[in-house]
Amino acid sequence: MPALNNIGRIHLEKQDFDKAEEYFFKSLDIRKRLNLINKEIDSNNNLCKLYQSMNQNKKAFYYAQLSLKLLKKNQDINSEIDVYSMMYLFYAEKNQYKKALEYLEMYNQSKQRFLNNENLRNMEKIKSKYNSELMQIEIREKTEKVKLNSVINIAIRTNERISEPIEEIKHEIHELLKSFDDHDKYTKYIEKIEKSIIRIEEMQRRFLSTTTVHYKHYMDNTKMVDIEEKPTISKK
Repeated sequence: MPALNNIGRIHLEKQDFDKAEEYFFKSLDIRKRLNLINKEIDSNNNLCKLYQSMNQNKKAFYYAQLSLKLLKKNQDINSEIDVYSMMYLFYAEKNQYKKALEYLEMYNQSKQRFLNNENLRNMEKIKSKYNSELMQIEIREKTEKVKLNSVINIAIRTNERISEPIEEIKHEIHELLKSFDDHDKYTKYIEKIEKSIIRIEEMQRRFLSTTTVHYKHYMDNTKMVDIEEKPTISKK
């Protein structure tokens, strides 16, 4: 059905009036049988424009009046704009300026209502988009917060679990060193172990002094945990 109407418009643009008339009437007939009043108004308007192009003003005026009557049954702002515009032009051409001004005023009112509605729709779209984006940001922030809290909890539990065995190892090393001579060949290996333990303790210290934990981006979108330490306060 829209296809028939569109084909008619194409023929009208080509000034193939007979073909345009044929397709407009086919479209109008279907729309009447389906009781699609707004679409029927559209078909009448197309026939009005067709007959205007053919300088058959009586026929054009007839279909414009049909559209006007149908508007009383089913008001549609887009149809109103088209019909009032055509009626204004008809009366203006007949030098019936009072009537022409009436329809011009009705046209302007309908046009203003259309623009107001369009502005409201645009505002609602913008508001909806803003709320959607805001919600996505909140979800991302909450997700990141959960992840970060999880990392901190893991760090704390890990620190608690490794602290005790490290202290035991340090104690055993200390006792072992007492039994060695200063020139003992094993001393240097034990010193290496001590240095490794010191590094582990340094990692623990960093976890314990953490103020924030966040993710850093590395290669291939891989995220790694990074830690920011509390600033140290110098003693004077």
